[in-house]
Amino acid sequence: MTKISVYEDIKPSVDDKILGTNVDSSNETVNFLVSDIIDLITHEESIQTLQQVTDEGSVTTNNIEANSFIKTGGTSSQFLKADGSVDTNTYALSSALYGTVLSLSAKSMVDQVPSSTNTPLQVKFGAAQNTVSDAVMIDSLGVVTFNQTGNYILNAFGAIDRKGASGGTAQFFFRGLINGVQVGDSKGFSLFHTDITTLYELTIPLEITVAGTELTYEVMRDSSGINSGGLYIKASSGGWSTAPSAMIQIWKVN
Repeated sequence: MTKISVYEDIKPSVDDKILGTNVDSSNETVNFLVSDIIDLITHEESIQTLQQVTDEGSVTTNNIEANSFIKTGGTSSQFLKADGSVDTNTYALSSALYGTVLSLSAKSMVDQVPSSTNTPLQVKFGAAQNTVSDAVMIDSLGVVTFNQTGNYILNAFGAIDRKGASGGTAQFFFRGLINGVQVGDSKGFSLFHTDITTLYELTIPLEITVAGTELTYEVMRDSSGINSGGLYIKASSGGWSTAPSAMIQIWKVN
């Protein structure tokens, strides 16, 4: 009989056959396809790996990609968290929520007093802040400029008081202007006594439809009363910071 070792050596293909014994069929001599042997080896390795993962768990530093990850007992109303637990809570997307960002916070730490009756004084809020690259900016004269369109929430207050000789009543007025034109009603205050501070505060929503829109505030001593009244700072003797004469904060609504 010719020895196997003398036959020609060739590279096998998946369609080649190998002679062998089928132990499940009375040791019958049969042919095995190389492709079937490869599939069998791959299948057995997969089962062994899966059994190891099932029994011992698996830890890897490599990326894992699969068509799906299914948790035993999980349902379609749950989602899988990073620690392996499931969650049934409902969470809103950030795009579905309204958020606010503080775009400007400014205050004046000096008294602001009109020069005479019927002479408006533009309210200042301290040093200039922000630039045209920001949603809102303010200059040293108190002009607030909205550089971006959108919805805003504004909070502002003034510390109204009167100084000087007692007697008579001062009539003090306050108003807001958009691009130099008054918006809303004037606010009036009757100041009967000296050194009694009235804090006027307002919080309003603003819709800005044109970039570059300017907002200003003015105060005035009306000639129907005595020539007195202004916005005054208030110092603390207990170690607290000084209260400003005027302050403004603006939030942009996202």
